[in-house]
Amino acid sequence: MKGKLSIVRIAGLILAVLQLVLSGILSVRFWDMGFLPTKLWGLLTVALAAAFLLVFVLQFVKGFHWFGKLLSLLIIIGLALGLHYVNQADTTLKEITDKTSIEKDQILVVVKKDSTAQTLDDLKSGNWGIQYANDVELMGKAADKVKEELKTDVKLTAYDDYEALYPALMGGQVDCMIMNSSYMDMIDERTIEEDKYQFSQEIRIIKTLEFETKKEKTAARVKKNFDITKDPFLIYISGIDTYGDISTRSRSDVNILMAVNPADRQILLLTTPRDAYVPLPGVSGGQRDKLTHAGIYGIDCSMDTLNSIYGTDINYYARVNFNSVINIVDALGGIEAYSAYDFNTGEYSFKKGYNHMDGKKALSFSRERHAFGEGDHQRGRDQLEVIKGIVNKCISPAILTGFSGILEEVSSQVQTSLPTKSIYSLVKMQLEDPRGWEMFSYDVQAKGAREYCYSYSGKSLYVGYLVDSSVKQGSNLLKTVLKGDVITQEDVSQ
Repeated sequence: MKGKLSIVRIAGLILAVLQLVLSGILSVRFWDMGFLPTKLWGLLTVALAAAFLLVFVLQFVKGFHWFGKLLSLLIIIGLALGLHYVNQADTTLKEITDKTSIEKDQILVVVKKDSTAQTLDDLKSGNWGIQYANDVELMGKAADKVKEELKTDVKLTAYDDYEALYPALMGGQVDCMIMNSSYMDMIDERTIEEDKYQFSQEIRIIKTLEFETKKEKTAARVKKNFDITKDPFLIYISGIDTYGDISTRSRSDVNILMAVNPADRQILLLTTPRDAYVPLPGVSGGQRDKLTHAGIYGIDCSMDTLNSIYGTDINYYARVNFNSVINIVDALGGIEAYSAYDFNTGEYSFKKGYNHMDGKKALSFSRERHAFGEGDHQRGRDQLEVIKGIVNKCISPAILTGFSGILEEVSSQVQTSLPTKSIYSLVKMQLEDPRGWEMFSYDVQAKGAREYCYSYSGKSLYVGYLVDSSVKQGSNLLKTVLKGDVITQEDVSQ
């Protein structure tokens, strides 16, 4: 009997030691990640040590050793699950930040919707159309890839622009065309405006060729000894025009600059119209184009364009796509967003005032423009309200209970240059001081016109000439926040 008790006691001590080891690993992990305030981390460590001492002592108390073993087993399970979720959250967050070193391009081989061709082989002897103007190297790689897959040369005709190429496809002069997927919506925009049909609905995609470019990460432009929890910083939020991989280069339909003053807990959200008619630094050689088209040339082009407009220096960026809005909002359990009007999108109805929205409803709200007299300007304001709703939910205590799950849900649809350690520092700051934040918004104005664009020179497109006084006010507001000065609602409303 004594031998049996000795074995049982040894088993209990083994459980207690395992509990101690897991407790130590978890405590060190939290310290290493650095998102828990020192006081909270200390309380957690003391609690884990006390739990170990309790189960250890219970092994020597007659009549309680079985309870001690059960308690230790339950704690071990809890610690193992905790380590799993903590490691999962850390890995996922690092994946989100690591995506910044990759850009993808999708090149499509398309035919008319009623074409009999089903595969590349069916087009082997056909006439192929291609447009090289805006990216000779990439389109050259695509043409070579097609020839490699078909193991033969193809009859390839080069066109000056898509304005000449897509009618050639629709008119039968070519059997298929090789095109960058980024231009699909650009052509749709043109065909809907004047030709009364939607190009993407008149074609079929036979083959998608994906090209991945590894680039140097955009360095965060911050001073030495920069402290993200104390020093103001500027983030570019880009909403790209795609439902696919977040690394795919695409038009940037949402362009928001978020200026953050952490010391005074103030955030300014400034939106620039997607159709703003501006030069694209380093790309267009001084020619003007739509701001949204800057995204086709990469996130750096979009940031350089906005910096040239406002005289700023963007520190970080965050890139999301349409799927991101749905999944982020749903992962947060919905958001509250303010609507300035009663309106209906055909899919959802919104009342003036605050509306509770799930992901799909928030996306519908942020994309609607036809219901408003100010069209795209009101859409920009509504996008800001959705961002506000997301930020408000993220800084609430509710975020802590689902942090790991939220990260896992959106990991494939968010890309940011904000370092992982900086994100943890912001979480730690909010836990240490859970005060609310003042959020202000300002949308820069533009006057509509029709002009030729660098990225689509064949026909004029709808563009917006930025209003100088509005740009000046937006620039001043950004610089005020970034200097660490406090702004008021009156400043934003002027």
